Amino acid sequence: DHGGFVVFNVYVPNGIHTNKMKFLMALRNAMRLQRQSGKHVVLVGDMNLKIDKRDIYWKHRVVNVDELLSEKQQQQQQQCEVGSQ
Repeated sequence: DHGGFVVFNVYVPNGIHTNKMKFLMALRNAMRLQRQSGKHVVLVGDMNLKIDKRDIYWKHRVVNVDELLSEKQQQQQQQCEVGSQ
């Protein structure tokens, strides 16, 4: 609390946690209560928002190994065909 305003510096749980929505609802409620008491609210921190697939926690990125192996095999086959010409 900084007199006329209050700062919420948060780390929002990432999407793999089932309590992310509970956290966000509690944060929303706490911020609403502060605004109702006449305070200005400043929200800062890590919101754990995803804009791009690169923003997803690395362990949850899905890699299709069969597809990768198939592509590699196709590349090797093409190289052999080019080499035998």
